[in-house]
Amino acid sequence: MISLHDKANIGTNEKGTFINNYVVEFSNIMGNKDIVNITNMYVDDFYTILRKTKGISTEGKIRYNIWFEFNTIKEAENFISYCKTDFARMCLALAKISQNLSSEIKSIPWMDFKQTWTDKKLYKHFNISQEEQDFIKEVIPKYYD
Repeated sequence: MISLHDKANIGTNEKGTFINNYVVEFSNIMGNKDIVNITNMYVDDFYTILRKTKGISTEGKIRYNIWFEFNTIKEAENFISYCKTDFARMCLALAKISQNLSSEIKSIPWMDFKQTWTDKKLYKHFNISQEEQDFIKEVIPKYYD
């Protein structure tokens, strides 16, 4: 299976490189440990890939260490939507042990972003049982909704 890591541009160009396509950038560091509430190990953003306000860059300059290029704005929008699903976040949770995303995104499958992916559609595509869906809902905290 092809993963996000396989399709990512990770530090392959100098920051500030001009890109002609639609770009979604990631910070290499994402997610915080909970230092206030000792009963929680992490705050709700730990199992996230994108910040809540992350958008598509069309200005042509790369600012972050990880980025994905798309030929159309619709593909970039579908990618952002996919990264916010509980399914993609659970895939990340399976491998995430630190705040560093560059290697941990290997656990997230790459999809055809010419189409929109929802949790319901992903669960059907990957034959995720109702019991597994319930577990995902229990483990992955709400962040984007």
